[in-house]
Formats: sequence, structure tokens, C-alpha cells
Amino acid sequence: MAHKQCRVTVTDMNGIDHTVTVEGDSVYLAAARGLAELRRHGWVGEIASGINVIQVLIHENREVSHAVSYRKLVEWAGRTAGGPAEVVRRREVRDVLGLGSSAKEKFAGI
Repeated sequence: MAHKQCRVTVTDMNGIDHTVTVEGDSVYLAAARGLAELRRHGWVGEIASGINVIQVLIHENREVSHAVSYRKLVEWAGRTAGGPAEVVRRREVRDVLGLGSSAKEKFAGI
């Protein structure tokens, strides 16, 4: 699947929205890359895990918007079923989020 330019927005625990532009070939990868980039930025407050919603706006001929909660992102990344391409996508999302191979274990305390 081709990488597309995506605008990722998330609200920190202070109620401030933060937006970054990244590339991704899926909503999950764009969300993970957006979170990783925002966490590297010094002005972003703590981003709540769990039910916090991550907005992903895909720039194509028409803009398409998706929303995924952090909890669902981590659950998806932690799944082991699926074909080879799906397994590779999940591994890349886990790597971007810094979850390694045990996404479910890291998420258990959230």
C-alpha cells in the first residue's frame, strides 16, 4: 500500500490539541508515527493512554478522517493473527510506539 500524507491530532491531558503531519500506509501506522513525533516535541504535555482519541486526516484527492483510540491502537498492534503483510504492519506500529513484541503486557497497566 502506498504511503500517504496524514495529519494526526491528539489532545493532551491539559486539553490542548497537538497536530503533526506524517506519512503512513494505514491509519494505525499514521497514528503511531504521529504519537511518536508529538512525544518527541518539547511543547506537548502528557498524552493520556486508554480512551484518548487520535484523529487521522488523510490527504488525497478528498480528505478522509479517521479516529482511533490509543487503547484500540495498542490492542491492534498486539494481535498475532493475520497474514504476513498484516503481521509486518503490526510489528512496525509496535516498533514506532516503542512497544516491542509484548504490546499487550505494556498495555496491561493502562
